[in-house]
Amino acid sequence: MNLCKKIRCYKKVSLFSLLFILTVFTSISTAQSETKRQVEKATITLSATSSGTPITGASFRAENFQIVYEKIKNGSFTKEDIDSSRFIGLKNQYDVKNGVVTLSNELTFGRGIRNTSQKSQGIIESLYNSKQIDFLQTMNEDSLNSPLIFKFHTPGIAGRFYTNDSGKAEATVDVGMTAILSPSNQLIKLVDVTKETKAISVDTINQDSEIKVALTNVPRTEVTKDGYTIVEYGERLDYQVTIKKEFLNSSTTLHIQPNPNIVIDKISQPFTIKSNIPKELDATQFGAESGEMITLNGVSDNIIQSFSRTYINTYEVTIPESNKDFQLNITAHLAPSVTLERELTNLPQIATPQKVTLDFSDVTPTVNKPNGTISQGKVINFIAENDKTGDNINYQTSNIRTTGINFVTINAETNVLATDANYFLGKIVSGEKYLYSSSGWKKVSTLKNINDSSYTKISGGKIQVLNLENSLEIPLNTAIWSFNAKEQNKINESLIEIRGLAKGVQYFLYEPVQEKIKQFKVSEDSLKRAENQSFTFNGKIPGYSAGIQEYNAISVNSNKIISYSFFTKIILPILLFVLLIIIITALFLWKG
Repeated sequence: MNLCKKIRCYKKVSLFSLLFILTVFTSISTAQSETKRQVEKATITLSATSSGTPITGASFRAENFQIVYEKIKNGSFTKEDIDSSRFIGLKNQYDVKNGVVTLSNELTFGRGIRNTSQKSQGIIESLYNSKQIDFLQTMNEDSLNSPLIFKFHTPGIAGRFYTNDSGKAEATVDVGMTAILSPSNQLIKLVDVTKETKAISVDTINQDSEIKVALTNVPRTEVTKDGYTIVEYGERLDYQVTIKKEFLNSSTTLHIQPNPNIVIDKISQPFTIKSNIPKELDATQFGAESGEMITLNGVSDNIIQSFSRTYINTYEVTIPESNKDFQLNITAHLAPSVTLERELTNLPQIATPQKVTLDFSDVTPTVNKPNGTISQGKVINFIAENDKTGDNINYQTSNIRTTGINFVTINAETNVLATDANYFLGKIVSGEKYLYSSSGWKKVSTLKNINDSSYTKISGGKIQVLNLENSLEIPLNTAIWSFNAKEQNKINESLIEIRGLAKGVQYFLYEPVQEKIKQFKVSEDSLKRAENQSFTFNGKIPGYSAGIQEYNAISVNSNKIISYSFFTKIILPILLFVLLIIIITALFLWKG
């Protein structure tokens, strides 16, 4: 009996204890929910580019800094903030006195120091870029708040944290001051996100919003998925530069610096040109060692290599102080070759300066680079410098380059390499036919009975380069073990190589004797990936290299480019053979 009473008593006590614990927990939870800041959310779409080119398959994040932003703006740092190790640690990099941090003459923050919104953002950017991320995150902590870091995901696919083919991604984030972070965790942009914010655009290269440069006249068909613009040599390129009035509070100098093979033809404002390559060059600065012999070509090559990926000229435009946005129009073109005359001094064992021609060639072939540097993108850099404050803003244009195509001529009736084939290069634009000439493209009403001397004739053994006065010889491949110059020259007479073509244009080769047209298009990688190969003849071409330098087969007996499907000729027979082995094995096992 006593045992039963004890059990009933224990149950009552246990029940009472459980109810007490639940009541306390509920009270705490209620208090926390009342204390917790009510954070509004916004779903935003991010458009990410690099020099205007969509960034695909990249991971971006957003980090909310609203709490520390308010502290910096209002000076509302607590005593606990000021006494924290992160705050004290700022002394190692900045001037910190009495809880006030001085980053520069313009940027100061701390307890009791109020800042404008613009300066508060500048302070966050300065701290982040100075690797004081831990400080920002510590001052930004709120244990009762939701997570402050958000991953962008592919639109419509929540589990895929990458941008799509258009460089877009989306995320649901807290409203407030938000940092957009690059895949390498760099701060790209601070955005004050509100409930109404729907889209944000960022550019990982061009982060200065006060300057924009647009290529206005090139069709989208000439742009690749990765943002390269594939143009013809000599094709007109129109750029429009806009500088916001907010930056023009005093006179400004705009520096325009194109890569060597981008030639500036016209600027809509007065300008001056400054060469980055002095008229006289000290040869010892470019590989000419004292007491050792080096050829002039060797020194010239070193100079070209030093400047080929930078710029050789700076164009300077003076912009007056203005309360309006400034616009500038530039006309340019991509050139296969740019030459400069210079003098070399301090050459070993040569007393007098020597004149040299520096040829910044985009197309000169070598064994290692059969297509020169045409696959490398070229850009124009813009730097606007405020003459009073010294502040500058920058912009880099998207990559410009060209492409081409290779042909091997074949006699389809005898199945041998064909020589002595001559063609004219043409293209079709808006239904009109054009033929290429030494003075550029000329429109023709008919291809019959054309004057041969008026247009450029393309023949075997040559590299025809648009906008270049003379064609180039196809180089001999001396690296192969069975090198025979005479034999290679004979084979090269069956090869036609064309450089300086644009993506998306309908080109054709016209053979005037038989009046045959062979149409073709090029892509960004058409030099290294031929669509219509003859695997019978690939092994006979000295310069052939799979995936590097490939040739399309064309017949001199018909008006078609020979179609040779890699799948039907190579892959399909292999698959059928494997399938046959599987069937035979299965039958053997079944009978066994």
